[in-house]
Amino acid sequence: MTGIARSDRANRRYRCRNVHQEPGRPFCHQPSVMGKAVDDAVWAQVLGLLLDPDLLMALASERLDMLRGAARVTVDSLAEAEAAVERTQRALASGAAI
Repeated sequence: MTGIARSDRANRRYRCRNVHQEPGRPFCHQPSVMGKAVDDAVWAQVLGLLLDPDLLMALASERLDMLRGAARVTVDSLAEAEAAVERTQRALASGAAI
């Protein structure tokens, strides 16, 4: 969603980026929402998280575990890609069909 603030209106709003219908582009059917209501709800969640250190630490730990898992996958993927490149180079050097 994109924030909208206009000088001729008192309230800010959020609306979908694809609110204008154009041929060949996706169209958003969701109505715009009042900015203050969204901001208040988001800040209530942020404050709730910051005021609960145990929850904050649990979420941080969970995120770190996910990042460690992603790093292992990336290392494994890199090793697989390097092995594939090496096999291809050997096949090309020997004149074999890939």
